[in-house]
Amino acid sequence: MATLEERVKSLRQAFAVMLGVMRSQGQDIRKIFERLDTIEEQLGTIGERFSRLEAKVDKHGVVLNEHTALLNHHYRDA
Repeated sequence: MATLEERVKSLRQAFAVMLGVMRSQGQDIRKIFERLDTIEEQLGTIGERFSRLEAKVDKHGVVLNEHTALLNHHYRDA
């Protein structure tokens, strides 16, 4: 059976390992949150660009409808 001193030494070593693991995980979590912030910003930018494209498509749809109406009117009268 291990002496009290050996058991304390073993516990200290295990604690040091666990402390290292926790620090590493803390750094990983911080990096994850930083990346999530970056992704959130990129999604916001993509959303804005999508909205602008949607507005352009809507405008083109209006123009297309106007042209279709003019062509229909022209061929009906011809």
